[in-house]
Amino acid sequence: MRILFLALVGFLTAMINIGFVIWVEKTKDIQQYFKIALAAGITGMLFCGCQGTAQQIILCIANATLLFTAYIDFKTQEVYRVIWIIPMVIAGIGIPRTKETALNLTIFFILQFFLFSKFYGKADSFCFCLSAETIAMSNGQLLDCLIHMLIALFLMFAINLYKHNVDKHLKLKKPEPFIPYIYVAWILIIFWINGGMRYVFL
Repeated sequence: MRILFLALVGFLTAMINIGFVIWVEKTKDIQQYFKIALAAGITGMLFCGCQGTAQQIILCIANATLLFTAYIDFKTQEVYRVIWIIPMVIAGIGIPRTKETALNLTIFFILQFFLFSKFYGKADSFCFCLSAETIAMSNGQLLDCLIHMLIALFLMFAINLYKHNVDKHLKLKKPEPFIPYIYVAWILIIFWINGGMRYVFL
């Protein structure tokens, strides 16, 4: 029952985001989005082994948001910032109330919006910040957030190098959506912090 509940949470979260995009863009093509909602529900079941029902729900909500925005970024490279607000507020509820965690997240948020956002979009910074909140909730440290960034950058560089989309100055020849790589890196780091793939089957 818990697995099905988490799948429902992921599905509904994605549907809420989809409803917002459909309302803003006045589009009637909902079939493509519905598939993403199903994917959000299915992947949400992966978090059933995390400790605590609240953490499981928050991870499902974050997963659905990251997956949906990864798809939007892949299709249009334009993600509405308002999509991040509610998931970030919800994720903030699960963050440990310690000075160290508050300091780590403050430093990371400042780095994202005042330094790193100059090298990629604001939506990417919001994506990293939501990811950082879930990493902190899983008792991750600032180093884990930075490792998450490095994994995402490595994945993007490696795949674009394979696609011959990197010039001699190690810059992309054509713009590439970044959030899909951030999402994959997030899955990897969250699973690693929570003990690896084995916890899915607990």
